[in-house]
Amino acid sequence: HDLNLCVLGSPVLLSISANIYEAHLLISSDLTLLRWSWSDFLLISEILSVDVIQTMASHFAVTFQRAATGTNGALASQEKLDVACASVGQASRWVRTLSLLIRLEAINLGLHPLELQRLRLAFRIASASKGPTLTLSQQMDFFGCLNRAVSRD
Repeated sequence: HDLNLCVLGSPVLLSISANIYEAHLLISSDLTLLRWSWSDFLLISEILSVDVIQTMASHFAVTFQRAATGTNGALASQEKLDVACASVGQASRWVRTLSLLIRLEAINLGLHPLELQRLRLAFRIASASKGPTLTLSQQMDFFGCLNRAVSRD
């Protein structure tokens, strides 16, 4: 029920990068995008966390991180999308649904959600030196991020 309502979407007030505006927030029918305009969206895979803002229960924050433009996988800094809903119930529905989609993405890959985040972060750190494929050194960095006990020998 929550998922269906989020696919239909709801009017909200958004705040991102110091811009505040009214929008219709929805999840795409293929469940891969959180969209608020024709050109503005987040991939569900870019979302790191979804949290109710404690001081305002009808508000929630989506923390996300995208690959930096032109850096072949290097990460841009984390950003937040603050969402003000019409009611506490509406905010709770969004938080539950987005949290579920984040968990499902990891489970579909056979991973715990935190492990998936760790793998993505390790890969992006290792590939940050702008090559289309990982060099041997970058592969070692990748596995080093996953397991601090791996040596370079």
